Amino acid sequence: MRLRRDVEAYADGQLTGAHHMQMAAHVACCWACSGSLQLLRLIKASLRHHPHRTPPSLASTRVQRFAHHLTTPPDQSRPRL
Repeated sequence: MRLRRDVEAYADGQLTGAHHMQMAAHVACCWACSGSLQLLRLIKASLRHHPHRTPPSLASTRVQRFAHHLTTPPDQSRPRL
């Protein structure tokens, strides 16, 4: 849990000095923390590029699914596995 906070602080540029250097060294050799850092960076980049984008509402998603169900022939309504 502590490392998660450290990775988040590292991603935000909040660590300085020796703590920053220790975290950089740790992220370089820990696949879990480097993966978390990469994910945080991707999320932050996405938010920077789409600041006004909001996720669709659950109601909107349900209406779209229902409309798709109504307009799709019965044999094509569900993907075959």
